[in-house]
Amino acid sequence: MRITDQILTQQSIARMQDNLEQLATTQERLASGNRINRPSDDPVGTSQVLGFDVVQDQINQYLRNLDRLDGTLKITNTTLDAALQVLSTVKEVALGVTSGTLTPEQQATASSQVQDAFNQLLWIANSAYSGQYLFSGYQSNTPAYDNNGAYQGDGGVVQVDAGNGVTIASNLPGQQVFGSTVIGVDIFGLLTTLRTAINANDSATMQASLASLDQATNQVAQAQAEVGIRSQSLQTQQTRLKGLSSTMADLKTQRLKADPNEAITEYMMQMTALNATREATAKLLQTSLLDFLR
Repeated sequence: MRITDQILTQQSIARMQDNLEQLATTQERLASGNRINRPSDDPVGTSQVLGFDVVQDQINQYLRNLDRLDGTLKITNTTLDAALQVLSTVKEVALGVTSGTLTPEQQATASSQVQDAFNQLLWIANSAYSGQYLFSGYQSNTPAYDNNGAYQGDGGVVQVDAGNGVTIASNLPGQQVFGSTVIGVDIFGLLTTLRTAINANDSATMQASLASLDQATNQVAQAQAEVGIRSQSLQTQQTRLKGLSSTMADLKTQRLKADPNEAITEYMMQMTALNATREATAKLLQTSLLDFLR
């Protein structure tokens, strides 16, 4: 009889310990607001939450990439604006020198203006951002053009990871924008030719330069349009990633956060079960003590 009472008492105490552990878990859930406070609370849910974190980290990295790319594209766009303004000034000079016979003073002034434009465009073509030259292709540590206007870069186009399987080009090789001796309109060569023609009062060459300047302007404008297309793609991808980030956060919250009403109800039920176990255990202990005293 005493052996049976002892077993029942041990079982009752074990149940009470289980109730206390469950109650402690629920109290922790109420205090933290989370239904998962440690992996053992919900192994499957924990795995899902960790998966959400991995995806969120990837999204954050893509967004950081896009932030840096946004800065590069904005600087590039501003730089190309400046180049177009300089070319517009050169076109005015070219129109002026082809309108009639030039005096020596006019020749000197026009020649100086073209040389200034050459220097300005060289400075623009060798623009850098975050320590990297914008128009040198993969050779971003080297100025795109030397002092004579010869291209020193390559045709490399750097692709930025903007999402799973999504990339956006970040640079324009200088020969695509300002040309070179082998690709496009060689703007620096054109300005050199124009200045030489002005100094020699070569009206035929000066006249021919007008069409070439229009082509050069169109070349830079097309490059700027390409930057605009990339910026639109960037904005679209940023919006998509931010929406996905919000969705991941919501899913994590749904899996991680506890329902307060559900937790309170569970707490009350566990308290009721604990009190019932306590009463049953007390009765068993009292009975066993009386049997022992007999």
